Amino acid sequence: MPQIVRIYKSKSVEGLSTMAFVNETVVCIVNMAYNLRHGYPFSSYGDAATCGLQNTVILGLMFRHGCISNRNKVLITVGLTAFAASLCFGVCSDALLAQLQASSVLLLALGGRLPQIWMNIRNGGSGELSMGSAALSVAGNLGRLFTTLTLVDDKLVLVASVSQLLLNAILLWQTAQTAWRKKQGTGPVYKAA
Repeated sequence: MPQIVRIYKSKSVEGLSTMAFVNETVVCIVNMAYNLRHGYPFSSYGDAATCGLQNTVILGLMFRHGCISNRNKVLITVGLTAFAASLCFGVCSDALLAQLQASSVLLLALGGRLPQIWMNIRNGGSGELSMGSAALSVAGNLGRLFTTLTLVDDKLVLVASVSQLLLNAILLWQTAQTAWRKKQGTGPVYKAA
């Protein structure tokens, strides 16, 4: 919620990577479908459901305040909806869903978090990326890691939990650094991407 509030107040999505939010939403969809299909407790994937819903709202705000073409808005909306429907209504096999879950670790890293981390480095700060949201992501990842270790005996879920925790911790550090530099009056020198 802090990210949504921040965008709403500033009416800016400066420094936020659209592709990072799209890819993270894909990962959330895969994670929810995989855990649901295996009958795992909601506590092991509830943060993914919350994150997916939050990302949907953020993408809507990016559509409104960003410079995304109407064509790309339609492609993103239809693509995410069709993907979610295909996983939720059993169109894809258990084997394919397991492969998607395994590859979601790589997708989140390469398609979601690393582009945002790199954009923050390149721009000299985290822009409108919310430290509160980053902190809540880390807290959620810690909770998921705990429930995975105690309730779910699945290495794919464990690897996903650990990798997401590490990448979100880097984003938290970057947002904290940006806030600290702003408070010190030393920057950051923000260059729009």
